[in-house]
Amino acid sequence: MFTCDKCGKVDHVVVDGYDIGERLLEGVSFHIRREEGEFSAKVAEEHLPYFKRNKIAAEEWEEEMVSFVEDLDIAACSKCGWDVAVQEE
Repeated sequence: MFTCDKCGKVDHVVVDGYDIGERLLEGVSFHIRREEGEFSAKVAEEHLPYFKRNKIAAEEWEEEMVSFVEDLDIAACSKCGWDVAVQEE
């Protein structure tokens, strides 16, 4: 869980794929969850056709995103888009 100043508790935050895949993943949303201090990442459902159409392995990029968010400070709230702290306080 994460805490947004506007929405309160949210179950996931959103990170743009540009941070790990530059132009290849620009505009592709990854949903980040944290359970018991462990992060997980999933490509947003609406972007899965892009991966299939271009024969891109979503699972590999999801693993890469997990590594990336371990050092990330801020992501977007899944409800309102405001900045949300990623690391536990």
